[in-house]
Amino acid sequence: MAKIKSFVAIKLPNQQKRKIRNVLNRFSSVRNLNLIETDGLHVTLNFVGNVDDVEVPTLCKRIADASEEFLDFPVQLSGIGGFPNLEKPRVYWIGVDKGASTLTELNSSFRSVIEDMGFLQEQRYTPHVTIARAKQGPISPEKTDELKTAFERLEFEEFNVEEVIVFSSVAEKNGPVYVPLSTIRLT
Repeated sequence: MAKIKSFVAIKLPNQQKRKIRNVLNRFSSVRNLNLIETDGLHVTLNFVGNVDDVEVPTLCKRIADASEEFLDFPVQLSGIGGFPNLEKPRVYWIGVDKGASTLTELNSSFRSVIEDMGFLQEQRYTPHVTIARAKQGPISPEKTDELKTAFERLEFEEFNVEEVIVFSSVAEKNGPVYVPLSTIRLT
């Protein structure tokens, strides 16, 4: 039985991805900073983990069933944050302003399904788009401040979320490739 590293997410419109990439390109020479590739930019709802390939159809069906009560909704990205914090971040992210409460409701609904299948879930959810990771410890405070300033000045257009996607994450030489396993329309 093969294991498939899986997660549930929302794709960003290409316009949003290009806007993020244009800013990230300014930081491509920062030592110790791993920028997320344009195709990898998304809003994660739930990280599932390594799922047996025979369980993937059940996971996708349960996520689809848990999505039935949700209608499409608007989202707007805004600001920047870090995990565990912006003083010593290991992960840099763009936050969600409008639509954050619906994303949190989706996360909660999916968390129940995923935990029922035996996968641990983080209890605290922060809607976000991961944009970069520190490779081996935090980058300089000056570079973090520059990144923070660049993204705080960026204005994002609102977009409509019409679907959630169950993805697999396939490790490749140049970073992970995300492959859709199931696309679920919100009606």
